[in-house]
Amino acid sequence: MFLEGISASSSVTHTFHIFHNRVAMCLKFDVAIAEIQANKRIHSKVQLAQRAAALFDNEEFSDVTFLVGPDEEKSWRFPAHKLILSISSPVFEVMFTSGLLEANKHPEIPVTDVDPTAFENLLRYIYTDAVPLSSIKSALMTLYAAHKYIVTPLVNACTDYLLRMLDAKNVLEVYQCIKLYDEEDSNARLLLKCLKTIDESAESVLSSDYFQNLDHDIITMILSRDNLQVKSEITTFYAALNWAAAECRRKKVSLTPGNKRAVLGNTLFCIRFLTMTREEFLEGPATTCVLLKEEEDALDAKILGHDDIVLPEPLESRISALKRRRVKNSVFWAVYSNMLIRSRHKRSSIIFSVERNVIIVGFGLGAFADQSQGQFEESFQLRLSDMEGVVIREENFANKPFHVQSSVFPVRFSKPVCIMANKRYQATVIFLKEAEYAVMKRRADHIRSGESSPRFHFHTPSNLMLSEEKSQFAFIYYYY
Repeated sequence: MFLEGISASSSVTHTFHIFHNRVAMCLKFDVAIAEIQANKRIHSKVQLAQRAAALFDNEEFSDVTFLVGPDEEKSWRFPAHKLILSISSPVFEVMFTSGLLEANKHPEIPVTDVDPTAFENLLRYIYTDAVPLSSIKSALMTLYAAHKYIVTPLVNACTDYLLRMLDAKNVLEVYQCIKLYDEEDSNARLLLKCLKTIDESAESVLSSDYFQNLDHDIITMILSRDNLQVKSEITTFYAALNWAAAECRRKKVSLTPGNKRAVLGNTLFCIRFLTMTREEFLEGPATTCVLLKEEEDALDAKILGHDDIVLPEPLESRISALKRRRVKNSVFWAVYSNMLIRSRHKRSSIIFSVERNVIIVGFGLGAFADQSQGQFEESFQLRLSDMEGVVIREENFANKPFHVQSSVFPVRFSKPVCIMANKRYQATVIFLKEAEYAVMKRRADHIRSGESSPRFHFHTPSNLMLSEEKSQFAFIYYYY
């Protein structure tokens, strides 16, 4: 072999003569033996994935460089390979194939809006499939990079990490970051989990320092939630007041009641003043001068029971008197009537959609019509799919015991399922035992469980009339 006997530190020139159509061509090239030996860590890899991984953070064969950071002084330099990036991200593909960059050049591309560590995580995932997330902060920054370059598997990996790590201490930080993204399935799951955590941990969330740093629209969204679980409405009032004081400081205006009211705007009227006791109201809102005198007097009279008092216009709303729901775990609502019809069913389905993204926890199914035993066991399969036939969740229940207390028994998925707004889904139950069941009859096309709850729409298969449709399903358990 012609390389034998050449030291690793030497460099030689070899000349090969190629004859074609009686024309001699002389091709000269330098062979740097040291470089060849340095590349053995790539060549020696058995699998293609290992060879690609060896190119991560490697100058060899690199044909593009990224300078990542807010400015030249703080930027990090990353060598990369156009081919590997292009087959991993449609953004990189367009960048390298659309003519935006000069051909046959080794470009240096500045990236000023991505954290250098997050960009390193992005490249590491593209080359090695590894996702080195170690904190909520790193996951959020990496999620931003994954969204920017449309690396969907990394988006899902970051989302799964955040779902596992989400708690009352970090939920506001997570929510403020992810609300910027489109509500595709992965983000919708995380958004809904954030809202559920905010509701269930409202006391600690509203009193946290991070709450005072939120954007105004997020403050309004939180304080208007019906499911916010606070011991007293006075908690939400002081949370709003503390945020208003922080906002005044950010705007460099004096901390007067008028300025606090001004920065709050209509958010002030998200407070359910009429659910306070008179003592709470007089010792709280009435002492702060944030409300106008006529608003204070009218609210005080209403709290005392003078129903004939007309509230000033900003307060003339059902929300002032609407109590927040105190719920545990998931919120669930009946969406089918419990009218019993005796029938034998081995398979039963409903087709439904909902006007906003929600998380489905499970379903309430019609129990045995014969309840004389007081307890029974059932074996069945519960499936949720879209109308294209894609199964989203399918679980088998074997000899599941139920205590007969009503005509409906609840069945919950082991893991909640996020469904998207205005998209049709089909829920199907397949019973594995021959028995007589209580069957439900649908009572309406469009049903909502409360005035502020999302509306469910129930769709009749083309071969049935609405009046004929019956189902084993009585309830949908969900939260939003």
